[in-house]
Amino acid sequence: MIIKPFETKRFIIREIVEADAKSLLEMESDAEVLKFIGTPPLKNTDEILKVIRKVRGQYAEFGMGRLAIERKEDGELVGWTGIKYEQHIRTIPYHDLGYRIKRKYWGKGIATETGKASLEFGFNVLELSVINAGARIDHSASIHVLKKLGMRITEEFPFDGHQNYFFELPKALSLY
Repeated sequence: MIIKPFETKRFIIREIVEADAKSLLEMESDAEVLKFIGTPPLKNTDEILKVIRKVRGQYAEFGMGRLAIERKEDGELVGWTGIKYEQHIRTIPYHDLGYRIKRKYWGKGIATETGKASLEFGFNVLELSVINAGARIDHSASIHVLKKLGMRITEEFPFDGHQNYFFELPKALSLY
């Protein structure tokens, strides 16, 4: 399946492709970016290409997945956003909103801007009735973004040795 690109004021949100490997490796090898994620930093192009192929497999299987965030002004990839079908973190599968931004772009509203666009895509294009997200309870920046997007904490759950909040946004309660 091909996911049609969509835009925000500052960004084009599009499928991740193998040509993004170098730029994504810059982010996925940064231990500070991954601090609350629980995955080790990637070390080389082969590792990021495996991740890209997995993401592209999610597009084919579920019609959704993480998407590249590309700056309109110069085409630079600044991170990823999007909704994926998550089957491995909780005991029940769910549609997970996620985002990851290169450290040099933190604090510029990118996660909120592109998260909003991802929610709109999920509700209006994918026709989802509810979208969820997870964040470690000590990850205040991510929690702040999810709350700004209108998501509400419904419970806590353990994952990877840490307590996490589970967020939910039903379409009926969304502004999207």
